[in-house]
Amino acid sequence: FIRFFSGLIYISLFTYSIYSPNTILIQVFISILIAGSMYEILRFQLMPFKNAIRFLLRAYVLMSFFIFTTIKKLEHGDILLFILLTQVCLSDIGGYVAGSFGKHYFSKISPKKTYEGLAGSIIFCVTIGFVFKQLLSKVLEINFIQTSILICLASIIGDLGISKIKRLNKKNKSGYFLPGHGGFLDRVDSLLLATPVYYLIIYM
Repeated sequence: FIRFFSGLIYISLFTYSIYSPNTILIQVFISILIAGSMYEILRFQLMPFKNAIRFLLRAYVLMSFFIFTTIKKLEHGDILLFILLTQVCLSDIGGYVAGSFGKHYFSKISPKKTYEGLAGSIIFCVTIGFVFKQLLSKVLEINFIQTSILICLASIIGDLGISKIKRLNKKNKSGYFLPGHGGFLDRVDSLLLATPVYYLIIYM
């Protein structure tokens, strides 16, 4: 219940900041996400090579959000970012809904990940990709179905990457912010990898 409503508020603010003509709003929102993620990275022990891994994690977060703001500046940037956020969210929702019925686990990194959840994520993303194709094909020249699948897979891999880091640190959550979501990194883990992958798709 808390996760649903806090997530609804989170994605609503994110979407509003994307479409707002005031660029300061999106910059402030992104800055908060970066600051929160950086704080949580500092809390990881990551032994051995903790300094090197922390550096790489910080670079990963900064690179991803830099690319995110770069997409915002492109022609139809607000629409492009809306597609990205929608796909990432539906990947999460599809995985959660279908995964709740899943019994075939495929990853020791994240014990709750199932093949049923993976299928649900892809189905949700492809479905909305088809909807986008019908509505936006005259505005954007991209393969919506292929893009949906690649964003979905990148979201899942990004999620697993942060989950692996949490397991190395024997943590279930990356932090205690964002009620019901387990911290900033837990909320943006899928977006961090999906963003650069999406940017490459746009320019392919």
